[in-house]
Amino acid sequence: MYRILVCALLLLSAPLALNQQPQQPGQSRPPYTTPPTFPENHPKNEPPLAVSPDQVPAASSDIQDQLQQTLRKDPDLKDAQVQTRVDDQTITLKGTVQDDIQHQRVLQLVQTYAGKRKIVDDLIVKQKS
Repeated sequence: MYRILVCALLLLSAPLALNQQPQQPGQSRPPYTTPPTFPENHPKNEPPLAVSPDQVPAASSDIQDQLQQTLRKDPDLKDAQVQTRVDDQTITLKGTVQDDIQHQRVLQLVQTYAGKRKIVDDLIVKQKS
């Protein structure tokens, strides 16, 4: 009976012993692993989302300031003249862009800040493609 208990105990503890890796003295492993920050297939050309759905929405004036800075700093929009107005329900775009490429870039950037807000596009495209 004693032999059976000892054999059962060894069989049950063998998988646990195989999973443990030797550690350096004084080094401890956390009981979890950190998930990756971005998925592997995250597009590299697109800016990160400014407002994620799980965050508390930022004040409209803060979003407007951040959005204006983003539009001003984008090298693809150097000739664009875009003004934004942000409130709790909408982001309104006014002004002019040179072509459809700039227009799409503006909309792409604004979408990252929109969250649940509706985008009202009153931009004028000078040269239609």
